[in-house]
Amino acid sequence: MNKLFKTIILHLSEESRDNLGIDINSITETYQRPLFNYIDYWKFLDISFIEDLIFGRRIIKNSSASVTKNEILKLFINKNRNTKFNHLFIQDKYKKYYDYQLHHISGAEHCFSNLESFYCQGDVDQNVMKVLAKICKSIKKFRFEYVSCCADISWIIKLIEVQKKLNYVDFTDDYYNNGLNTNKSFYKSLEESLIRHADTSII
Repeated sequence: MNKLFKTIILHLSEESRDNLGIDINSITETYQRPLFNYIDYWKFLDISFIEDLIFGRRIIKNSSASVTKNEILKLFINKNRNTKFNHLFIQDKYKKYYDYQLHHISGAEHCFSNLESFYCQGDVDQNVMKVLAKICKSIKKFRFEYVSCCADISWIIKLIEVQKKLNYVDFTDDYYNNGLNTNKSFYKSLEESLIRHADTSII
């Protein structure tokens, strides 16, 4: 089992470990409980990194991986954190396997209210985008890869429009043009949104 993953598991509450059926004694035989709360000072949240720990390295069986990820996300995202996230990275690499429920986790509003940069890729869950559009107003840098793979861009546009400090926007697309949206109106909507934000945005 990955050392970092074990360290994260040791930060989980007893209730969360019980929910996952984790025998903490098997971990503490080789690793001591952390004396410092490293998770509380984690300012860059990369969802794909968490997915790689759980799914990519096959640490947890697929049947319980979704539950495991949500328990770990609740460890990172909660209203009792002393620090807030500055950066968030979401991609849809494992979307067909997992449904990450960022928008249902208590404390999301607190943790993401000071977000400065947001990087997303592919067909990101619009419920997540909707929540971010409501709570994030200080994003300075917004990068979106494979934008045409997104089935619905309405909340992406909203997220751009509500920002007060946005000064960098970067959209890239599928080189082979395999996206879900290839019509001109799709790109026209993005263009109009950026024009409305032209006074503060640099593309």
